[in-house]
Amino acid sequence: MQLRHESPKAAQHALAADAASRQARSCVFQRRYLLYCDCHLSVAAPLKRNPLGTCSSTSFLISRATHSTAQASSIMGTDIHGWIEVWNEYTEQWHATVNLLLLGNRNYEIFGALFGVRSELFPALAPARDLPDDVSDIVRQDASEVNDYWGHTWIRWSEIQAANPDELGSGLFLFERFLSPTGTSIQMRRTVSFDPERVNHQWHEDEHEYWTMHPKRGDLIADDPDWQAIFQLSAVLAKRFGDTSVRLVVWFAS
Repeated sequence: MQLRHESPKAAQHALAADAASRQARSCVFQRRYLLYCDCHLSVAAPLKRNPLGTCSSTSFLISRATHSTAQASSIMGTDIHGWIEVWNEYTEQWHATVNLLLLGNRNYEIFGALFGVRSELFPALAPARDLPDDVSDIVRQDASEVNDYWGHTWIRWSEIQAANPDELGSGLFLFERFLSPTGTSIQMRRTVSFDPERVNHQWHEDEHEYWTMHPKRGDLIADDPDWQAIFQLSAVLAKRFGDTSVRLVVWFAS
């Protein structure tokens, strides 16, 4: 067998290419990209066009089943961490049941509506409560694993259920849909200031389609399969153990 000897410069290029490949493959877990297939991701990056004024956040939804990526903005985003906990009446303890690591998608409108983080579109239901005193050992350890974690709080499923799904937000959703150069249909959403004259408007500009909507609290998870799953899992657990015996315990990292 003949061995091939590479120059140090070639070896450096090979190592760099391998590192870039591994970084791209792990993008779902590291959340370092803006565009994902069939998911919702909020970031603090402006769109190319801004027909209704300054935006407070931007959301991306790729509607075609092809995986696309784009380099993230240099502006640091905010991720959510935490668990769904269930109260066991026999042990009289809370138990860590579902880790939100793979489901807690970056959705600033939901962060704000539930916990008062990164969005003021809706009044927060449970802002800045800190960790509950009776939190499970697993969750307490997880929440203190990194010193930079902040915004620790919690909310019972019964509180989420009691919120009015028809409550209107203080701003508008502005949607934009267009085809990328590769033919991928891309749909973006951002929150803009409320203007009664622009509610439910629809128009086209330079092969981009735009429309507005005055969102209700119940609309926030409509296009976010990750948060739909979190709510569905909570509902299933609440059906078995009770609405007050299921809670989300969360914290944030930037």
